[in-house]
Amino acid sequence: MPPPSRLPVLAIVVLTLALYAMVTGGRPLDLHIDRPEFLGMHALVEVLSAVVCVTVGVTAWQAVDEQERGSRRWLGSAFVLVGLLDVLHLLSYAGMPDLGAPSSTHKAIVLWLLARAVPAVALLIWATPWWPAALRADRAGGPAAAAALLTVAALATMAMFAPEVFPPTFHSGEGLTPFKLALEAALVAVYVAAYLLARVRMARLPAHAQEDEAPVKHALLLMALSEGFFVLYGNGVTDMANLLGHVYKVVAYGLLFHGLFLNQIRRPFVRLANAHTALERRTAEYRELFELAPLGVLRVDEHGRVQMANRALEHMFGYPPERLLGQPVTMLMPARSRRLYLRLRGTAAEQRTRRTRLGKSIHGVRADGQVIDLEVSLSTQSTTAGERLTAYVADVSYRRQHARALQHRSTHDPLTGLPNRWLLGERLADATAIAGREGAQVGVLLLDLDSFHLVNDSHGTAAGDAMLRELARRVGGCLRAGDTLARLGGDEFAVVAHGLHHCSEVEAVARKIQSVLAGGMAIGGASWPLAVSVGMAVFPHDGTQAGEVLPAAEQALAASKRRGRGQVTLYDARPGEAQKREGRLRARLQWALEHGALTLHYQPQVDTATGHILGFEALLRWTDPELGAVSPAEFVPVAERCGLVHAMGQRVLEAVCRQQRAWRAQALRTRVSINLSPLQFRQPDLARQIAQALQAADLPADALAVEVTESAMMDDPAAAADQLQRLVALGIEAHLDDFGTGHSSLAWLKSFPISTIKIDRAFVRDMMGDASDDAIVRAVIGLAHTMDRVVVAEGVETPAQRERLLTLGCGLCQGWLFSRALPPDEAAALLRGGRIEPGAEVASALAGGATS
Repeated sequence: MPPPSRLPVLAIVVLTLALYAMVTGGRPLDLHIDRPEFLGMHALVEVLSAVVCVTVGVTAWQAVDEQERGSRRWLGSAFVLVGLLDVLHLLSYAGMPDLGAPSSTHKAIVLWLLARAVPAVALLIWATPWWPAALRADRAGGPAAAAALLTVAALATMAMFAPEVFPPTFHSGEGLTPFKLALEAALVAVYVAAYLLARVRMARLPAHAQEDEAPVKHALLLMALSEGFFVLYGNGVTDMANLLGHVYKVVAYGLLFHGLFLNQIRRPFVRLANAHTALERRTAEYRELFELAPLGVLRVDEHGRVQMANRALEHMFGYPPERLLGQPVTMLMPARSRRLYLRLRGTAAEQRTRRTRLGKSIHGVRADGQVIDLEVSLSTQSTTAGERLTAYVADVSYRRQHARALQHRSTHDPLTGLPNRWLLGERLADATAIAGREGAQVGVLLLDLDSFHLVNDSHGTAAGDAMLRELARRVGGCLRAGDTLARLGGDEFAVVAHGLHHCSEVEAVARKIQSVLAGGMAIGGASWPLAVSVGMAVFPHDGTQAGEVLPAAEQALAASKRRGRGQVTLYDARPGEAQKREGRLRARLQWALEHGALTLHYQPQVDTATGHILGFEALLRWTDPELGAVSPAEFVPVAERCGLVHAMGQRVLEAVCRQQRAWRAQALRTRVSINLSPLQFRQPDLARQIAQALQAADLPADALAVEVTESAMMDDPAAAADQLQRLVALGIEAHLDDFGTGHSSLAWLKSFPISTIKIDRAFVRDMMGDASDDAIVRAVIGLAHTMDRVVVAEGVETPAQRERLLTLGCGLCQGWLFSRALPPDEAAALLRGGRIEPGAEVASALAGGATS
């Protein structure tokens, strides 16, 4: 079965073949029509044909597509000419009034052939798909078209006035001449060629264009088939075959008009309707995007009134649409932002830019009066109604709040909300700059909360945090407006007091601070004192730069803490005896380390009951040629402050390892403990240093023990536990020194891998006359036994102390009752004896005032 698109073509061909058969000689439609009736029908058909041809021509001249305009105008001109030729053909038919030469069949046929040749050639040109685009364009081929029209006009004139110049086309009684038949065959060939070319051309067109031009293709087929009727009529030209040929021609012209109408008239309207539909769809899409845009979009007319606003903007400002539209846009701005808006709008209008990104944000005001932070981009557009402005608005309030929160967090203490050290430095720099210009003074006070660690140890960090916040509240409340209170860390605070004129004023500030803290704070059902030590420095007396005043205040605070609780000290720029002494100590200590002037003495640790020597403690001694004998209590803190303690500790470690190797070479085996300062103990590579020293001396790990003070471990219990674990992993014993003075937490003490607890000499010294000290010693020994730890009592100097310690179960003692700290050779002699008995020599040494 043929495709549906071919059914009309097959139907036309089948019908035409049937009609061909029916109009041949002797068939039902082989009818001769009387001339008067034929002329009437012929005139009607030809007039209709002329009208259709002119209509086709006028329609073709209205080509919209510029690429087709040239060929369409050729076609239009040709069909207007065909209409004129059809009229001339009508007037030249035999029996019609004479016009020019007498009307005759020959004259009518010549004009008929011209009227058929012109559309055949024009349609062939139109249907050819490979004509260059230049020939199809507007005004293309003008000279050729003019020459063709003039030629046809000349031939038509000759046919009207001198038809005899053309070869005969019809002989009465004989019928059509070979010339006429040949021309009809040529026309059939041209129409068939045009039909085939039209199919090729249409195959290249879009589907909707193929549908529009299908009638033109059918018209070409009808024109080709109509020519068959004009070769079938015989001697009489007024028969049915001639009339059917004319009818086919009119129907073909009608289809041609229909196709051109679809192309030139209906199709633009269809395109317009489709464009309108697409525009409505795109408008709906844009409206949806406009409404769903995350940014607020606002359109304002030239008078500053709201024309459009999307949902995001309505939600942003809290206004319903009816309260926004037509209102001045300044209703969305606080008064301080309206002037900026008007200025920026004027700038955007002057620049005539499609988008003007504002350099800074403006503020908006919601319907409820809340001010919000906005970032705005403006776009201006010129219209017939004036300048129209579109604003793209983003609410950045949350982002700004987050940025402000981050900024505050980076410059303030999270616990108290006070400025931190960095912001204090900025405030101090500003205050000193202003004071320098105005000739004023700036006071810097550093506050350190006395015995703060007792609160954390006894009641936990929550109570400690509450105390710090209370201190911040009270101190902040007693300062003047413009003064700065900052927290530097831990329990240390700082005050910057500006606009002072005498040093006594900064002391008054310190006394005022102490007075507001004198009431203490209730914690755990008791009142804890809020006593602070204060160090003070004054700009510009104690430093001409902000960076010089704060260190001066730190030195003053250190002096206050050395003097005791609740002391206030003003920095003294003149070096006193203590400063001179420390300076000399630093210089001589550096010399002593470089020249090996520091020596080690060894004090034995003995069994309390039997006196057997169980180990030694290495004690550093220094006798300087200039300073004389210097106590470790004096030079060790100096070494810590000036950074020499690490080198000193390394020298002690290496010296003890060398001495142990020497003793072992003499078959003397014991354990020696060395003291670690807090700075040494916090070294990350401490375990590695000790392991290297042991390896260099070829000593086992049990030849050494380390003694760490309780306060050093409680500075950072978690880190201390990790450090001890690394040391114990080497096989080294860890001893807790000066126990009872550092207020350690029992929970942490339990987690420390220590083997020995040493009772501080301060408790042992007075235990015989002070019940509290005796209770402390008893509690420590009981605690050590409970935790399965060895306990050593330091500073044992009397037999009574020894007897009491034996009674309490203290296993080891150390002190002058048994031996002072000895040089290596004397210590080796004791070690060879194996045990010590306290005697008169020790007693006489004690009576002479010697100390251990």
